[in-house]
Amino acid sequence: MNFVANAAISAAVINAALAAFVFYTNPRSTLNRVYALWGGCVSLWNFAAFFKSFPYVTEVQARVWVGIIQGAVIFLPLALAHLCQLIVHNRTPKWIYPFYALHFGLILSLIFTPHYMQGVQRVSVLGWWSVAGPLFKVYLASYAILTIPLVFGLPVYAWKVKSDRRSQILVLWFSILTLWVTGTNDMMPILGRTYYPGTNLSFIPLGNFGAILYGIAVAYSVLQHQLLDIYYAFGKATSLLLRVCFVVAICLLPLFVGSAIKPGSFDWYEIIMALAAFAISTLIATFLFPKLLGGPVGRLERAMLGDRFELPDKVRAFIEQMKWQLDLNTVLDELAKFLAGTFRLRGFSVVLLGETRRDFSVVRSLPPRSPVSLPNLQNDGSLFSVPDSGEKFILLQDKPLDGGEDPQAKLRKEIQGLEGRILFPFRVEEQPLGFLLIGDKQNGSPISSEEAQLLSEIAVNISLVVNQISLKNQIARAQELDLIGRMSQGMAHDLRNLTTPISTLIQLLEEGSLDDLMKSDLVPVSKRNMQKMTDYIQESLFFTESLGLNIHPLRLDVLVQNAVADAEVAKRKGKTMRYEADITNEVYASLDAVLIQRVLANLIANAVDASESGALIRVVLTRTNMEKGREWVRIQVIDSGSGIPPEVRNRIFEPYFSTKKTGDSERGFGLGLAICRKIATLHGGTLTLTSEVGRGTTFSLDLPSHPVAQGETEGLTEPYSKIA
Repeated sequence: MNFVANAAISAAVINAALAAFVFYTNPRSTLNRVYALWGGCVSLWNFAAFFKSFPYVTEVQARVWVGIIQGAVIFLPLALAHLCQLIVHNRTPKWIYPFYALHFGLILSLIFTPHYMQGVQRVSVLGWWSVAGPLFKVYLASYAILTIPLVFGLPVYAWKVKSDRRSQILVLWFSILTLWVTGTNDMMPILGRTYYPGTNLSFIPLGNFGAILYGIAVAYSVLQHQLLDIYYAFGKATSLLLRVCFVVAICLLPLFVGSAIKPGSFDWYEIIMALAAFAISTLIATFLFPKLLGGPVGRLERAMLGDRFELPDKVRAFIEQMKWQLDLNTVLDELAKFLAGTFRLRGFSVVLLGETRRDFSVVRSLPPRSPVSLPNLQNDGSLFSVPDSGEKFILLQDKPLDGGEDPQAKLRKEIQGLEGRILFPFRVEEQPLGFLLIGDKQNGSPISSEEAQLLSEIAVNISLVVNQISLKNQIARAQELDLIGRMSQGMAHDLRNLTTPISTLIQLLEEGSLDDLMKSDLVPVSKRNMQKMTDYIQESLFFTESLGLNIHPLRLDVLVQNAVADAEVAKRKGKTMRYEADITNEVYASLDAVLIQRVLANLIANAVDASESGALIRVVLTRTNMEKGREWVRIQVIDSGSGIPPEVRNRIFEPYFSTKKTGDSERGFGLGLAICRKIATLHGGTLTLTSEVGRGTTFSLDLPSHPVAQGETEGLTEPYSKIA
């Protein structure tokens, strides 16, 4: 077997496998179908080139094989140009279809006439080659028109696209350049040239060898174009078979290179048998040892090597999962389950420093035991000092039998009452957090050095997670105390102002100095303030009650228009405002009408407070998106008032926060927007704002609604069934 035969059969096998692989990932894709055509042509050409290279092939047989080669090669530049259009522009251009028609015509002329290929000729020791007919010049022109723009245009295009696609385009350009060079080279004998122009160098065929390179390159570009589709295209058995095929294809190359270096050393039968033996042994080994080709650990591997392969992967997955946990109890439960299930420990104890940072206690253990504190363990004890060996764990030794000095006597006293063999400290930047103490495994075997290293890695990461959760809890408590302080300050300020006239009235009554004039002034004010205090308490209870929504089908567009009409009549603070209800269609929804009306009234009142008299306030109702069969609606209250500064914007939804420091009869308690947000949350929606100082504010209320069937609209009650 010579170099041409080796390169041809290698290219044929590799491109056939790639074409089948790409087509299988998504047979409905136009890109994959065009690649299947292209890869099939490359494989057919190389298979034919392999068989026509044998020395015993007659001229009649050679004419058949060479004809197959020419038929396959006719479509190569066209299919490659089509692939480039699909990858670069994601569409098939109209001009490609006349070229397909032209090339089908060339195929027919090849089969039925001598105008494309007049015959065959033997080129020295390289085998048979075709003799070009007049129509071959038409193919050459088409070949130049299709490939030259790609060779010079793709590099320019590659530097204009995003970096994540640049490599894909450049690899595609490399494949076209390789095809152009090797394909043009292999046309020399067809055009009657057996020496390179201007030299005495004999022609060397490169097309079959080039087909290996550009076949893989084009497949890479096609697969990169639809990478997500590939991830979901294969099952377990198919993925395994694919790996085996690629391993066999890789083995094929050195075999052929060896036969080319020393021709005649072994024949084709020996190569086939070597490949077959390699493929069968690889397949058997893969089933016995799945980890060999990236699969899970098999029974035989586990029996021979234990968990050495699988355990590191499980540890890494566990650590990655724990990084995102925000609840300490969940972390401890998962850690205990992992130690007992994956490491198969017979016993262990997890000890953590308490929230007060004063004492250590056992928080999880096997066998389970009630929480117990360790009074002898201190932050500066010997346990949390760095071991002399530099290891991240401490190996507990047996007590000396001869009564000599016990180097771990202090440590034993600190962990008195706990049993174990290896101790893994929890600490972050030398700050002690606790430790993990483990015993032997369930089967009685000791912990190996590799398992100890993995447990050390777990201890280090659990330390970080515990510290992170502790800091989060401290911040949350500080924020909670700060919020309670602000709430108390707001409540004290409001209640003091409200009770002042009531206290004055009671004092005057006790002194008997209340005249009619003072009575006419103080009694109405006291009654009004008592009502405001009652409202205050009711609003405060809104945050502590477990409210149940009174959901009914309603016309949301009518509810919005009624809210706008009520605001026009109310004339808050004596302001005369302009209102616009921007509602395009009827909107049916299932909501709590009373609570939603309360939200709209509050948002419109805030817009009035922020605007000058006569300003425009718009209330816009729109449908947004669909989610799991239900529609979402958005109600926006838009004003062109003073806007909200950024420092206020971050606190605007906090309870008892208000920017209205000067009291008047219309002043609220800083609960309105907090209540509005809670109502939105109760409905499964959101309340957000956007604001720009000096240009106005927009509050957006997004709510989910299940569309109401037409027959249900008849039962809707006023004022929601029609516009009042």
